[in-house]
Amino acid sequence: MQQHPKPKRSLKTRLQQAATNIQVDVFGYHKQVTENIQQYFRKLAAQTGIPSKQLILRIYQDQSRIRVCIYHKGILKKELQLHELIAVFTAGNSNYLGLEQRVTTGVFELLKHWATLHEITSSQVQFCIACSEKQVWINVYAIKGYLGELPLKTLMKKFTS
Repeated sequence: MQQHPKPKRSLKTRLQQAATNIQVDVFGYHKQVTENIQQYFRKLAAQTGIPSKQLILRIYQDQSRIRVCIYHKGILKKELQLHELIAVFTAGNSNYLGLEQRVTTGVFELLKHWATLHEITSSQVQFCIACSEKQVWINVYAIKGYLGELPLKTLMKKFTS
């Protein structure tokens, strides 16, 4: 059996293809937002006496509005207003005017995207944020179970676009 040699790509072509997949956080926003979320979870853990890694921040659509709630083992512990969600991401260092509409629009777009992808309604999709001392996860769930992971950078981009 004769093997056909692969055509050799130039170094320039290989570097261009590799560079298209690189994402650089030049201003450190991802790291800062991660720290802000972890700080919020630590504060909430101190207030409730529940370890931060057992708390879940859920974002979902209830009829025509976005709801943000804190859960522990499936039990609602606290409901947040939209400006409080923004404060979780910004550590309170933001002017909420104007941001609330962008956050609402961004969350609705993401919910619709995941719903369309899995052929369900937007109201069946939930973003669940959890964290540890080293990392923040955003998992996407529906009634039928786990749908996937939402990168924090994607959510941040929707909040600011």
